[in-house]
Amino acid sequence: MAHPLEHAKNSARRFGGVPNDYLPIHNWFDESKAIMADVRHRALRHHAEGIFLAERIFGAAIRNSEGKDGFVIDSRVRSGMAGTAITYTVS
Repeated sequence: MAHPLEHAKNSARRFGGVPNDYLPIHNWFDESKAIMADVRHRALRHHAEGIFLAERIFGAAIRNSEGKDGFVIDSRVRSGMAGTAITYTVS
Protein backbone atom coordinates (compact mmCIF):
# COMPACT_ATOMS: atom_id res chain seq x y z
CA MET A 1 0.00 0.00 0.00
CA ALA A 2 1.32 3.37 -0.97
CA HIS A 3 1.51 6.19 1.54
CA PRO A 4 -0.81 9.19 0.94
CA LEU A 5 2.28 11.29 0.28
CA GLU A 6 3.12 9.10 -2.72
CA HIS A 7 -0.40 9.60 -4.06
CA ALA A 8 -0.04 13.35 -3.49
CA LYS A 9 3.25 13.37 -5.40
CA ASN A 10 1.52 11.65 -8.32
CA SER A 11 -1.28 14.23 -8.24
CA ALA A 12 1.27 17.07 -8.27
CA ARG A 13 3.00 15.53 -11.30
CA ARG A 14 -0.32 15.17 -13.12
CA PHE A 15 -2.02 18.42 -12.20
CA GLY A 16 0.80 20.77 -11.20
CA GLY A 17 1.57 22.33 -7.87
CA VAL A 18 3.27 20.56 -5.01
CA PRO A 19 2.32 17.39 -3.10
CA ASN A 20 1.06 19.39 -0.10
CA ASP A 21 -1.67 20.83 -2.33
CA TYR A 22 -3.22 17.37 -2.57
CA LEU A 23 -2.12 15.70 0.65
CA PRO A 24 -5.26 16.55 2.69
CA ILE A 25 -7.46 14.77 0.14
CA HIS A 26 -5.26 11.67 -0.01
CA ASN A 27 -4.91 11.60 3.79
CA TRP A 28 -8.70 11.67 4.12
CA PHE A 29 -9.14 8.74 1.74
CA ASP A 30 -6.56 6.69 3.64
CA GLU A 31 -7.68 7.50 7.20
CA SER A 32 -9.35 4.10 7.30
CA LYS A 33 -5.87 2.51 7.41
CA ALA A 34 -5.94 3.35 11.12
CA ILE A 35 -8.52 0.62 11.69
CA MET A 36 -7.65 -1.74 8.82
CA ALA A 37 -3.99 -1.61 7.83
CA ASP A 38 -4.42 -3.76 4.76
CA VAL A 39 -6.12 -3.55 1.38
CA ARG A 40 -9.58 -3.86 2.99
CA HIS A 41 -9.39 -0.22 4.09
CA ARG A 42 -10.19 0.67 0.47
CA ALA A 43 -13.75 -0.62 0.93
CA LEU A 44 -14.60 2.34 3.14
CA ARG A 45 -13.86 5.37 0.92
CA HIS A 46 -12.20 4.22 -2.31
CA HIS A 47 -15.32 4.10 -4.44
CA ALA A 48 -17.68 6.46 -6.29
CA GLU A 49 -19.58 7.49 -3.16
CA GLY A 50 -16.30 8.25 -1.40
CA ILE A 51 -15.20 10.45 -4.28
CA PHE A 52 -18.40 12.49 -4.12
CA LEU A 53 -18.18 12.70 -0.32
CA ALA A 54 -14.64 14.07 -0.66
CA GLU A 55 -16.01 16.67 -3.04
CA ARG A 56 -18.55 17.75 -0.41
CA ILE A 57 -15.85 17.95 2.27
CA PHE A 58 -13.08 19.62 0.25
CA GLY A 59 -15.22 21.46 -2.29
CA ALA A 60 -15.62 20.76 -5.97
CA ALA A 61 -12.28 22.35 -6.83
CA ILE A 62 -9.01 23.25 -5.18
CA ARG A 63 -6.48 25.87 -6.17
CA ASN A 64 -2.96 24.49 -6.15
CA SER A 65 0.20 26.44 -5.32
CA GLU A 66 0.62 27.38 -9.01
CA GLY A 67 -2.75 29.11 -8.93
CA LYS A 68 -4.39 26.44 -11.10
CA ASP A 69 -7.86 25.23 -10.24
CA GLY A 70 -8.38 21.50 -10.29
CA PHE A 71 -11.33 19.33 -9.53
CA VAL A 72 -11.14 17.21 -6.39
CA ILE A 73 -12.82 14.41 -8.28
CA ASP A 74 -10.00 14.36 -10.86
CA SER A 75 -7.29 13.91 -8.25
CA ARG A 76 -8.84 10.59 -7.23
CA VAL A 77 -10.40 9.26 -10.41
CA ARG A 78 -7.34 9.92 -12.53
CA SER A 79 -5.02 8.50 -9.91
CA GLY A 80 -6.54 5.12 -10.67
CA MET A 81 -8.75 4.84 -7.61
CA ALA A 82 -12.04 4.55 -9.47
CA GLY A 83 -12.82 2.02 -12.12
CA THR A 84 -10.77 -0.69 -10.50
CA ALA A 85 -11.69 -4.25 -11.37
CA ILE A 86 -11.28 -5.27 -7.74
CA THR A 87 -14.23 -5.13 -5.38
CA TYR A 88 -13.23 -4.41 -1.81
CA THR A 89 -15.29 -5.53 1.16
CA VAL A 90 -14.86 -4.84 4.85
CA SER A 91 -15.48 -8.40 6.03
